[in-house]
Amino acid sequence: MKISILYCFIEFLIRKLLKVHFVLGQLFISVFFLILGFLLHKTNFTLLSIDKVLSFYILFFLGFLIKKYSTMLGIIFGRTIFVRIITITICLSILLFCNQIGRIELVLTDYKNPLYFIVVSITGWLMVYQISYFLSKISVTRKLFTYLGRNTMPIVIFHFLCFKIISLVGIVKYKLPLYLIACYPTTFRDEWWWLAYLFIGISV
Repeated sequence: MKISILYCFIEFLIRKLLKVHFVLGQLFISVFFLILGFLLHKTNFTLLSIDKVLSFYILFFLGFLIKKYSTMLGIIFGRTIFVRIITITICLSILLFCNQIGRIELVLTDYKNPLYFIVVSITGWLMVYQISYFLSKISVTRKLFTYLGRNTMPIVIFHFLCFKIISLVGIVKYKLPLYLIACYPTTFRDEWWWLAYLFIGISV
């Protein structure tokens, strides 16, 4: 919500007041905000989640670019099946490498550095974009994702409620205070707890 408001405000300033090229203006501001958000987080200045808002502002801008240049992206990365497969392979290799040198925890605003964050975000989107093309050719998966798209909010809400089941199991196991079940989105993030959250999130 905060990021949406900030993005709209910055867009208004660029278009109406500064009257500079919108894409270039947003690009400069997005990169500046990302670096500033990273530095604020490193200095533990997290008032009103300002570090999170500034860091993730660039994701809104990337979404705008993808929509604006979707046709061109389709031409570049969707020429042939071979190009799509090569793209997926390269993206997967980059992500596996990045996984060895760092990580991104959106909830904690934790990432190795701004460049790492941008590379992983763009690469991850591109790989999903290419994989979705192949999934869309399969009737069952196409119908499944169409259903998921039309019922996103109920699914997401129920998804997080299901996480509380695993959190409760962990709280009972470790004899922790019951109020920890309110932790968002999950209570436990170490060891193999993520597998339990993944299973309950998908199955239930």
